[in-house]
Amino acid sequence: MPERSTDGYVESIFERQLGELPRMGWFAPEYGFLARESGASELMVLGPLGTGAVARRSGSVKGRAWGRRAEYGIACQLTDSDSLGVYRVDGETRPRRALYLSRRMAGEVRRGLVMIGMDNAQLAKVNRLLGWPEKGELRRDNAFGVRADSLFYSRHRLYDAKTKLLREEAIVLHRADGEIVTHEVHRGIDTGEHCDGCAIPGFGLADSGLYRVVQMFALPGFAYPVLLLDSSTFENEGLSLLTLTPAGKVTQFRVSEYVMHCG
Repeated sequence: MPERSTDGYVESIFERQLGELPRMGWFAPEYGFLARESGASELMVLGPLGTGAVARRSGSVKGRAWGRRAEYGIACQLTDSDSLGVYRVDGETRPRRALYLSRRMAGEVRRGLVMIGMDNAQLAKVNRLLGWPEKGELRRDNAFGVRADSLFYSRHRLYDAKTKLLREEAIVLHRADGEIVTHEVHRGIDTGEHCDGCAIPGFGLADSGLYRVVQMFALPGFAYPVLLLDSSTFENEGLSLLTLTPAGKVTQFRVSEYVMHCG
């Protein structure tokens, strides 16, 4: 189920170039990659780190005939009449989700998730931007780019020292030299109002939070790098594409599926 962004920026790029939007497909060890496609011989896959970029058709399977959906917890909304295209793909095929397109984008597509080091001066700039203390707080900070010498994002999480619950989280875009382009910050996360059907993230789970990055792309037509996020909740497993508009506004496009009572 696609959830359009409020400004429509992400959708406009894909629709203008390809006439379609990213859809959800599934990795399965016994098949490779599965998608609700009847005719496409090749798919462009936007998947987590370690998964293949191109999937090539090798057959088909009826949705309900694939008996391990409930075991894997994926493709939960398939019906008896759904036919899935089976695609060969390089890389990992352990059960999980990815987005795909039935056509390739025109131009070079780069993907990667290279960890970027941030020095004390760069962190001090982020602290001033967010209004966070320099010392004495429970927090996590990390940064990542498609490659080491390019625009990169940094992710910053501030926790309550007593409860260990996440209080604030920010995503910041930097130029290759570390200068800040723009940012988005969420405050009051520990009130539980940030998401319907989500637990409040805590310090004990290293990757929990609002910006759970699983891959990063440089895509033709996009003004800034695109993050692939795990945006799942208790009831819906989802993937989101996060980027910035040319005006520097953070925007997201999400695709999700309902997973309660899977099978």
